[in-house]
Amino acid sequence: MQVKLIRYMKSYRLMTPQGVILLLAIIILMTEACTKTSSIGSPDTDLNIESIDTISMFTTTVKGSSVRTYTPVSNQQFPNYLVGRLDDPIFGNSTAIAYAQTRLLTAAPGFERTTLDSVILSLPYATNDRHYGNTSGSQTIIVSRLSEDMDAAEEYYSTKRFATA
Repeated sequence: MQVKLIRYMKSYRLMTPQGVILLLAIIILMTEACTKTSSIGSPDTDLNIESIDTISMFTTTVKGSSVRTYTPVSNQQFPNYLVGRLDDPIFGNSTAIAYAQTRLLTAAPGFERTTLDSVILSLPYATNDRHYGNTSGSQTIIVSRLSEDMDAAEEYYSTKRFATA
């Protein structure tokens, strides 16, 4: 026990007078610096603190790189596609367009004497949590005929636009 005490005493002897003064000054400041307790923002405090609870931000959307929207690889297809227009007071206006082309399952089904008189378009509405906006309001979707063919063997990206009639 005596050996350890002598080692500690030797280490204090190695401290310079400036170091001792600095250590004492820190101890005094820490014990005597703040004796009055007060709430921040109370009238009896000497602190002049203001609080701001709203911040205005002006932002711009920067067009980034395109994303793949179609691939011929069946297990990498999207299960759903977004369509419609969203007018959000905070984020602004967004429009989602989807292109599709119907195809027959076989190359030559044998419709030589057949005339197509109507087509039924069925768009199921996702009832799960994968929606945004007013789901109880009416929706308007414009369906147009493509003027150019889509190639089922080609990948398409979000920058691709097709001509419509």
